Amino acid sequence: MEHLKSVHNRLGSLQLRTILKHYLHYSINTNNMAPKKDTGKTPYQGKKRAFGNFKCPKCNRTWSSANSWANMGQECKTCRINVYPYHQEELKPGNTSYNQEQHPEHLCEKCKQLGHSCKN
Repeated sequence: MEHLKSVHNRLGSLQLRTILKHYLHYSINTNNMAPKKDTGKTPYQGKKRAFGNFKCPKCNRTWSSANSWANMGQECKTCRINVYPYHQEELKPGNTSYNQEQHPEHLCEKCKQLGHSCKN
């Protein structure tokens, strides 16, 4: 802590905060430093697939998918850009309506990563 005080005295409060935030990836909360929490790219951070709602920021096209994964997106059919879900929830056990539509593997980031359908 003494070291931080001496650096603070030499650089000034604003410069010290900028250095810590940008280069060390820390946030300053009043008198203590806490590591920045990585929240991920998606709301759901579980290991299993989830039900997700998507909205393309370019064309505003919306869609839902029961094949949504943590930190994985799906390509918009219109714009061909990767879109992350804005809302996700865990799949409800026993609900068979999730598997009614064909899953477009060529638009799914998880399928591309696995090299096969992410439904299995």
